[in-house]
Amino acid sequence: MSLLHHLKKVFEDCKSSSAPDYTNLVQVLKAAEKILLSEPQILILREPVVIVGDLHGDLEAVLKITGRHLESYKLVFLGDYVDRGNFSIETVSYLLALKLLYPERVFLLRGNHEAILVNQSYGFYYELVKKMGRKAFELLVRFNETLSALPYAALLKPYRLLLIHGGIPTSLPSLKERARLPKNRHA
Repeated sequence: MSLLHHLKKVFEDCKSSSAPDYTNLVQVLKAAEKILLSEPQILILREPVVIVGDLHGDLEAVLKITGRHLESYKLVFLGDYVDRGNFSIETVSYLLALKLLYPERVFLLRGNHEAILVNQSYGFYYELVKKMGRKAFELLVRFNETLSALPYAALLKPYRLLLIHGGIPTSLPSLKERARLPKNRHA
C-alpha cells in the first residue's frame, strides 16, 4: 500500500477520535522521521505564520486550528503534543500526517514532552497501553524515535523572533551552538 493510503487512513481515524491502525501509524511515523531528519535543527521561516503552543492531546484544538488556518498560513507548533489530554495519540499522529502532506506549511518543534523519559511518565504511555494494547511499548519507542528528529527551534524572519518551546539554557549561549545539536537524541 502507498504512503498516501496510510495517510488517508490515519486522518480518518484521528478525525473520528480513534487511535490509528497500527500498520498505518507505523508507516506514517517512519515517513515523518525521514522528513524531520532532513530539516535543520533551527528552521528559518517567513510570515505569514500562526504559532501554536502546548496541545497536550487536545485533538479538538488541532482540528480547529488546522481547519481555520492551514490554507492561508504556515503553522508552527511549539511542542508538547502528548501527555495529559485524552487524545495524545490522535493529536501527534494527525500533526505528523499533516507534516507529510504539507512539509512547507506545517512545522513541528520539539518540546520537553517529546522525550521518552517524560512521555512514558505523564500519560502518553498509559494511553498507548489503553488504546494499542500489546503494541504499546513498541509504539512508545517508535513514536520517540520520530519525535527525537524534531527541530528544537525556528527563527521567524524578518523579525528575528526565536520560536522555541521553553527557555534557552545558559550552557548554550548561541544559536550556532544550538543549531549543531544532533537530532535523534532520546533525552
